[in-house]
Amino acid sequence: MVVFDIGVYFFLKILQSATMKRLIAIVFVFVVLTGCQTAQQKEKITYSNKNDEYASLCIEGELVCDKVDKNKLGPGLRFEFDKYMKKEGAIVKQSNASQTEIPDYVLSPYTADQYPKLFAAFGSRIDDVQRLRRAAAEKAAASPTCDRVEVVELSQERSSLTDLNYFVDCANTTRFRFSETELASAGPAASESQKAWGEAEARSACEELIRQSASIPTSVKVHSFLGTSVYKAPSTGNVVVTSDFDAKNAFGTEIGYRAKCYFKPGIATGKIEISQRLR
Repeated sequence: MVVFDIGVYFFLKILQSATMKRLIAIVFVFVVLTGCQTAQQKEKITYSNKNDEYASLCIEGELVCDKVDKNKLGPGLRFEFDKYMKKEGAIVKQSNASQTEIPDYVLSPYTADQYPKLFAAFGSRIDDVQRLRRAAAEKAAASPTCDRVEVVELSQERSSLTDLNYFVDCANTTRFRFSETELASAGPAASESQKAWGEAEARSACEELIRQSASIPTSVKVHSFLGTSVYKAPSTGNVVVTSDFDAKNAFGTEIGYRAKCYFKPGIATGKIEISQRLR
């Protein structure tokens, strides 16, 4: 009994020591923080109402962010929602700003005295020409790749009375082209650079054009590695493939040639120019 009393006495002394008090405090704080973290993690992966569900779907990339009332979210889910919205905010802000960047002078109406050829060809649809011109400007301005619309014009070369076509140039040299059908579509705008031919695709198409142009297609030897280069214009998206090749003429003599193949965005076929190569 005496031994027991002595043990209790020393145990109480230890509990009263400063070191033990600090240890107990540290353990208590650890338990509290762990409990809070667990609660937050649980809140992030489960939800019991529509508002929490919309917030979770928004964070996953679904287009329901406008339906979220963040004031009704719990701490953990609200933190994740705010972090996601801050990350996406720059893109949203840029997109919204672009939509307003259409200077008045860009859409100055066409007049018969200033554009006689345009009125002669499309005068019967002049109201549609003006209306769709604005639609083209707005569609381009809505794209994050366009910083500010600078030029919007009817492309008379590509237009017909049944299908009006426009080109839009932005201050950062990005160019868009829209047909009347594309303007009626609700899909996002793609710039000419985004619609451009890929390098491998253009190389392959150019080789095919070379063989089609040769007198003896089976004799064509394209210098694919050291004799071929590809250039894409950053503004228009036009791709030019320059390729050296050898081929036999109608008399069976092998001659060196240089081909230039031109590919425009959205056009399914290219054009080729061939000249004799100086050795």
